[in-house]
Amino acid sequence: TFWIIIIFLLFDIVLVIQIRKYKKLYFKGLKVTSFNYHKLLHDSRDIYFDIMKNHKEHYELDPTIFTSLYQEHLSSILTYLCNILEEYCNQKVSSCIKIVVEPNQDYKKVILRTFCRSNNSDSERGNYEKYQNNNKIILGENTDFWDIVDSLNGTNTNYFYKQNLVEYDKELQKHNKRYLNSNPNWKKDYIGTIVVPIQIQQNKLYDSKSKNVYHVIGFLCVDSLSDCAFLDRQAKFNIDIVKSFADVIFMLLSQYQHYLKK
Repeated sequence: TFWIIIIFLLFDIVLVIQIRKYKKLYFKGLKVTSFNYHKLLHDSRDIYFDIMKNHKEHYELDPTIFTSLYQEHLSSILTYLCNILEEYCNQKVSSCIKIVVEPNQDYKKVILRTFCRSNNSDSERGNYEKYQNNNKIILGENTDFWDIVDSLNGTNTNYFYKQNLVEYDKELQKHNKRYLNSNPNWKKDYIGTIVVPIQIQQNKLYDSKSKNVYHVIGFLCVDSLSDCAFLDRQAKFNIDIVKSFADVIFMLLSQYQHYLKK
């Protein structure tokens, strides 16, 4: 009886320690998430109205400087996204924004380019866009983007979520397909990825009755070199987080494109 009591006491002590440990981690996660979400909305508000004010006062603002302002601010916003995801997956996460620079009625021929990256991204990322002979990112030549916009592929999803792209590529090869990526060295940069469109329903912008047609101005891409970053069981949580950032980014990029045209 004595030893049974001792065992139960030890069990209770271990249980209390574990509860305190997970409680501490839980509140740490809440702190990181709430802080970075506040920074996302706070900075986005300030960026939006600062740009509006500056454009009124400096109508002839140099497009290069104008673009740099958005790139700098959006890079910070991408970093907030990485901070949140890293807190929950405990792995390094990077992100970037790809924008449409050459629309085309044939979606496969739409041209994208990297607009900006999170501040924690490797400085060598994206060199393939600068130095390879054909430096264009063609939508139809990237499985991530094409799976999202292709309404005939049967997935009916508006995101691309893969925990392990190498394994995914192996599965595709069994069906005589391949995972396509404009970055020839993508395996050195990441293995797991989340991609969501930066979009809005067209009937929110135009006089259209179609509810399932979207105006896409780019893609928000998140990735990690770890195959443990984006676990399948956490997919819905991770996707919702990335989509929420994409919604805010849409408003800022729309403002950028509007003023750039003017």
